[in-house]
Amino acid sequence: MKPAVSIITPSYNRLHTLPRCWESIKSQTLTDFQWIVIDDGSADGTGDWIKSLGDKRIVYHWQENQGMNAAKNLGRKYIKADYVTYLDSDDTFYSNTSLAEMLDAIKHSPPPPRKRDNTGDNIGIVNFPVVDEAGKRSYDNLKQDRVVVDYVGRVCEKPATGEFVYILRREIDALVAWPPYRRVAAVRHLALARHTKILYVNKPMQVYYIDIKNKVADNNTAVAGFLKGLDDMANGTRDILAQHKTTLIAHCPPRYSRYCSSLALYYLMQGKTALAIPCLLTALHYGTAKLRVKALGIACLVAVPHSLRLKLFRFAWRFR
Repeated sequence: MKPAVSIITPSYNRLHTLPRCWESIKSQTLTDFQWIVIDDGSADGTGDWIKSLGDKRIVYHWQENQGMNAAKNLGRKYIKADYVTYLDSDDTFYSNTSLAEMLDAIKHSPPPPRKRDNTGDNIGIVNFPVVDEAGKRSYDNLKQDRVVVDYVGRVCEKPATGEFVYILRREIDALVAWPPYRRVAAVRHLALARHTKILYVNKPMQVYYIDIKNKVADNNTAVAGFLKGLDDMANGTRDILAQHKTTLIAHCPPRYSRYCSSLALYYLMQGKTALAIPCLLTALHYGTAKLRVKALGIACLVAVPHSLRLKLFRFAWRFR
């Protein structure tokens, strides 16, 4: 029998957090779910633990380590429900009614038309706020109780920015794969917004944990993680600019400026000065006064040797 919701969880050496995640899932009042766990090359006994649960609602697959996005794409192949949500291996639902409330919100929203002309309030995705383990809202600035956002609004991040958990229709999920790099999930989120409108519901549905074993141990570790992800972040930002440039410039040029400044910083930290300069010029052209000051600050790094850039970056990281 087809489940009501498919939950996809990528996991890499998270045996220490998966039991908490599973406890949250199995305690939901909506019990008709499918939990798809994609093990991204773990070596901590994750597979044995999953098998020991003996729950027929769980689908488990192991793959060589390829990153979270590749794991999510594999998970999409096993979806059986008409509705899909993603839950990271170290997170939980906000309450034991969250899954039922998420499903209710999307089931009672008008679906996108077959021609996908984005007319009317046709909802294929519903977003909900996220809180941290202390109950604090995670970065979002959503004010309305319920608001529908179209493609332009999503690209310009109106009415809200930040992190959200979401549920979407299976046919919408199937339209866009997760990008082939390990970061910048916004690439997929913005691409999906071309096909459907998004409903924001101002009620937390997920808890985001910063697990002690996943906390940044010190400043050097944090900087090393950032620098290691530069290629992915540059690729993702470049894709966003390529796919949504016209919309960004026409409707929210300051956001276009922010993306360009970020890409310039990624390039400079990689030692790709020639690529960074045109990004900075564009950021200066489209930015507000405040954003231009930020771009000029980044531009100062152009004249600095790469090795010194990295030292300055490590120093500045302490004051983030």
